[in-house]
Amino acid sequence: MNLQKKGEANFGAYKRGLKELTKQLPADARRMTLNEVKQIVAEYDFVQAVAELDKTFGAPDFEGGSGVTMKQYWLDDEGSKKISVIVEQAEIYYEDGKQTELLN
Repeated sequence: MNLQKKGEANFGAYKRGLKELTKQLPADARRMTLNEVKQIVAEYDFVQAVAELDKTFGAPDFEGGSGVTMKQYWLDDEGSKKISVIVEQAEIYYEDGKQTELLN
């Protein structure tokens, strides 16, 4: 699904995609594995963990929301497996369409 179509259903910006389009981030930039994300969450407090995710991914794939700020870091190019961060609640989740797991 292209970002324009996804954007019709979400309030926010696809920051990683924008960085790729403007050549600020290579289209084949590295994505993390779930195990790598779990290690970061285990080693850092919430604020530091989110900063580390931003640094490693280059940018969240999606950031937005209405009432709460949601950041998504996709583990694959389609976003079917992703890390979701709810900033105001200081929660980090793994989601894959079948399950949701709180990581912190």
